[in-house]
Amino acid sequence: MMSRSVFSRIGLLAVLSLAALATPSFAQFQTDRDRAEALLGVEDLAPAEAFLRQAVARNRDDGLLWFYFGYALAEGGDCLAALPAFDQALALGVNGDRNGLYGVRLRQAECLAGLGRNREALDALTEVYWRWGRVDFDAVESEPAFAQLIRSDAYRSLKGELPPGLSREAGWLSDIDRLETLMQRRHLRGLAITGSAGWQALITQLRQNVARSSDLQMVSGLMRLAALGDDGHTVIYPPGGGALGFHLLPVQLYRFADGWRIMAAAPDHAALLGARLEAIGGVPIDQAEQGVFAHLARDNRYTLYWLGSVGLQFAELSALVSQASATEPIEWTVRLADGSRQSITLPGQDIARDPMAILPPPDWPRVYSEDLPLWLSRLDEPFWLTELPDISAIYAQVNAVTNTDEESLAGFAARLGERASNGETIILDLRHNRGGNGYLIEGFMRPLLALPQSQQRGKVFVLIGRRTFSAAGELTGTLGQQTRAVFVGEPTAARPTLYAGDTPFTLPYSGLEGSISSHYFVNALSSDDVRPWFAPDIHAAPSLQDFIAGRDPALEAIRMRLAEPGQAPRRFPDQPI
Repeated sequence: MMSRSVFSRIGLLAVLSLAALATPSFAQFQTDRDRAEALLGVEDLAPAEAFLRQAVARNRDDGLLWFYFGYALAEGGDCLAALPAFDQALALGVNGDRNGLYGVRLRQAECLAGLGRNREALDALTEVYWRWGRVDFDAVESEPAFAQLIRSDAYRSLKGELPPGLSREAGWLSDIDRLETLMQRRHLRGLAITGSAGWQALITQLRQNVARSSDLQMVSGLMRLAALGDDGHTVIYPPGGGALGFHLLPVQLYRFADGWRIMAAAPDHAALLGARLEAIGGVPIDQAEQGVFAHLARDNRYTLYWLGSVGLQFAELSALVSQASATEPIEWTVRLADGSRQSITLPGQDIARDPMAILPPPDWPRVYSEDLPLWLSRLDEPFWLTELPDISAIYAQVNAVTNTDEESLAGFAARLGERASNGETIILDLRHNRGGNGYLIEGFMRPLLALPQSQQRGKVFVLIGRRTFSAAGELTGTLGQQTRAVFVGEPTAARPTLYAGDTPFTLPYSGLEGSISSHYFVNALSSDDVRPWFAPDIHAAPSLQDFIAGRDPALEAIRMRLAEPGQAPRRFPDQPI
């Protein structure tokens, strides 16, 4: 029997990882799938092949069994017999998930290459790369089966290798072409996006002006092209280093109803705390804001308020929207806390901190109170909980849809369920949750749904906001459908129905990195749901004064609701933006 390659394991693990998440283990009962997965986990696959031959004869309609059968055949050295099994698996949709589809195609590619059918093998790799972005080129090149294929010009082109001696103009044009092809072949709306008037106008301008455009202007143009995907997972990220690397301004901002406020600053700029940003390089902030937004991914307006606080930290974006030099300090006009208006200059600095971080570096002055409120106190932990005995509640903050080495998300939910087993109110805070692994949501929900509180209005509160995104949006939708939770805070950064699914790419010439949404998710009762966000039942957004005083208006709203059941929610200082 041939030894199992790293590359072939990638295909199998792509499928088995989902099976492990979705399938409970029953000692008393095993389906053919359960038995097959156990047999495939051992070194000798001969028993697996024999069993699966019988299994697909009994059930010819299960695409996952066909994949397992093909895998066992291929690992036993019979790729010729494995290929029809893989074809059948694909025809039946494998396991109903993209991991299964690209897992089969990867294993198929190795078999085809091993049989000398390199054109077909390259077709399989091409489909996996352009559609899902899941080809590990290092793994391909480490496998003997691909030795001949990887020497072909077609493979080098797929990988993005550039011919030697490429000119600057040709290099940027190749990146433009590759981004357009990626959008067309990977995004489900790709042809509509690239056929739109906005795309055609911008890409034509970029192509015509390469020679007289600066590298920064080219980066800006590609970022703006990606943003025309108009979803939260289609993006070119600001470059973090190298010749094209962006620089950070020494401030952090937050978007309130009255505009952008400086929440923290490096020690040399402490006088700016609480100031409102009114102009960038003489461009009024309403106009400059839109220029920054044009470079950013978005599902809705609240995504832009969140990611805008990141974008405004980049000196290059301020320079672009004000047509200033990115190599000189950036000019901002601010309204200081005392009401005076002042022009300031801010230097761009190499990226030495995380611009996505909520709190500033420890040595920076900030508007936040010295004693942080509960919702800002443990941001580095993926999930944690505590009791609020004064209102007989359990407060649980979930900052990422993920497992940790110490505890799974499902295990955390079980622990939450145990702590709330005496009927305590559950307060679930998702305001800092930018997403993660959506396959973990089912396991998280199971212990919660076992609690009677889940079906009692006013016994489960879910805090949401402008950073509730991606898989956290999926979790929000699931909670809304399966429980009687009351939602408190701000609208989410995620839509109920959305294009998402991070599929990374790197543009070969510039090295710019990004992602294109390759899937469509329905986190609602119907794909007809056109809401731009999940709106809260009780709107409670923090104001600048709340941050200064260390208050959490969303938690206060819940406290008041619990103290005065049946009363109308009170008005909070910061109204919807």
